Amino acid sequence: MKRLKLRGDELVLDAGCGTGRLTAELLERLPKGSVIVVDHSENMLRAASEYLGPRFGDRVTFVRADLQTLRIEEKVDGILSTATFHWIKDHSQLYRHLYQALKPGGWLVAQCGGGPNLSRLLGRASVLMAQEPYVRFFSGWSSPWEYADDITTAEWLRAAGFVDVRPAWNRRP
Repeated sequence: MKRLKLRGDELVLDAGCGTGRLTAELLERLPKGSVIVVDHSENMLRAASEYLGPRFGDRVTFVRADLQTLRIEEKVDGILSTATFHWIKDHSQLYRHLYQALKPGGWLVAQCGGGPNLSRLLGRASVLMAQEPYVRFFSGWSSPWEYADDITTAEWLRAAGFVDVRPAWNRRP
């Protein structure tokens, strides 16, 4: 949220709104603006609607959609996403559809943490999944997550049409 430079009247897409808690913070910074919240989960959209609806009313539009195939009628000034993109396997397709949802000069700010922070845990889990008694349960299993590094992410963003690309990892010692 701190990185967002807002006028206060923008139309912003919250890509993966979850319960709507962060969306509420965004809406507070948009006193004359509005937000389109998108989530693939009907349950998350219901929770977000219950949380946001009474407080923000018609300044919030709720859309159930897969971000990989997202199509919205009105172009947005910006897109915000927090802890969502790792659930999407095809980031190239994701960024193309997000770019198409933006007005010219629009922005994307996304928090995609997890990869570097989880590498030790996922490595240990991989070792355990290859051992008895777990190996038979994980034969043919593939991860449901995509934790792309900053270089790969930058390539996908530029290929989608984004120009001012500044991906960065928050690395911890």
